[in-house]
Amino acid sequence: MPVQSDPLVVLLPRAHPLSMRAVIPVSALKDTPFVTGSVDRWVVFHRHLNRLCRQAGFEPNVVQTGPDTLSIIGLVACGMGVTIQADNAQVRADLRIVTRPIMEAHDPVITHAVWRRDMQDKASLLMRAYLHAAFATP
Repeated sequence: MPVQSDPLVVLLPRAHPLSMRAVIPVSALKDTPFVTGSVDRWVVFHRHLNRLCRQAGFEPNVVQTGPDTLSIIGLVACGMGVTIQADNAQVRADLRIVTRPIMEAHDPVITHAVWRRDMQDKASLLMRAYLHAAFATP
């Protein structure tokens, strides 16, 4: 089941100079350190981020990686750098950061959820029901 992500936003520490802008062009991040997910676990997103930055004329300067979204948010919050991620309640929950939409139109990040038909445990059934309810197309 393909699942389209929420729109992409820039995550910035509250004190970052770009946090005052309503919308941020990716090119404004050219000389800014980035924090991202680890390449082995976030390979598809790294491709997407690299494509966005190349289209804006630069390669992202990744100075730190984290294993998951909460770690990345923490790194942004303590001023290690900025990142671009899907906008959702989890990234908006940390009051030490701000999120700003990116100016450029971009391809959506698609996530594919797959499971074996013979997996009938409670967790698998609940996850499948959630995915169908949240992301079913009319």
